[in-house]
Amino acid sequence: MWLKIFLRTALSALFISLAVPNASAQNPGSQAPIWQLSIKNNVAANCDLQFSHVEKGANGQPCLAADSRNAKSEWNSCIMLPNVSLKSGKDYVVTINYEIISLNGTDSYFYVFARSAKLGIGADQWQPWRGKPGAKGTAKLRIAATAGDFVITMGIHNQGAIRINSMKVEQGSGWTQMTLNSAAVAAQANPPTVTGAQPFTIDAPNNPDGPVLNLADFGAVADGNAPPLPGPDRNLVAMKAALAKCKAVKASKLIVPKGIYRFTSGSTIIFDGLSDFVFDGNGSTFLFHQIKGGAGMSLKNCNRTVFRNFNLDWDWKIDPLASVGRVTKVGPKTA
Repeated sequence: MWLKIFLRTALSALFISLAVPNASAQNPGSQAPIWQLSIKNNVAANCDLQFSHVEKGANGQPCLAADSRNAKSEWNSCIMLPNVSLKSGKDYVVTINYEIISLNGTDSYFYVFARSAKLGIGADQWQPWRGKPGAKGTAKLRIAATAGDFVITMGIHNQGAIRINSMKVEQGSGWTQMTLNSAAVAAQANPPTVTGAQPFTIDAPNNPDGPVLNLADFGAVADGNAPPLPGPDRNLVAMKAALAKCKAVKASKLIVPKGIYRFTSGSTIIFDGLSDFVFDGNGSTFLFHQIKGGAGMSLKNCNRTVFRNFNLDWDWKIDPLASVGRVTKVGPKTA
């Protein structure tokens, strides 16, 4: 059953340290980067370039302009750092200062990532960003190097253009620990104990004189074993009519004859404003092959209501959610 339960819990915790940006990240002169973009004689001396060239920035200093606006590929690697030596087990930070020139479409963005040939694409570490033309900023990628062969690449997804004013790689996580002052620590020496939710009881429906209705009387048909029919979603129409009647007459129960009921419109089944009410599916299945509202069933403003004995399912024959494969043979060289 697809139900969303929101629990509010009061938590109290003692913090004895505070994470702040590393001093080297705030003050570039405090620690030498292990790599820094170097432009000499209008040539990027220590990286490989595609879709990029050296030009003068707004301050007259040389920078790199990466431009994929005329590229037809989806992924456009612009700046590659193949010779930066990252040590396994160490942390690193890539910092890029940029100015956006152009970005075309909602599915376009800039990115910097690190990839290990040994570990494969599943171990990639990414940082994408977007912005409007003229926007300036800093992008940072924190890398936990679990192998020693990570290669760092900055690029553009689809079409865009960006000016890279500086780019560097530093060792460290970019964060450090700074102990709070003794007064602040003392104030939190004895935080309150977290106890969780208090015991509570739930009242059962109390409507002994309310009528009992049957979904079949409103036109619902157990048609889930047959292909969907064109036209209106008759089971949704029946369900809406039955629930409206239950609310109007203050019914105590709505019974669903056991079967598989197909819902074809993609609309959510909404139970709204019912009190002292039982919805009994008798083991039925409500079968969907599209859902437009984000949920197959939604409960709103219901008091002392019980929903039981039914399933919500997806029709894989009409719209499979995934493909399933089977390995039939493994060769000696298969990794």
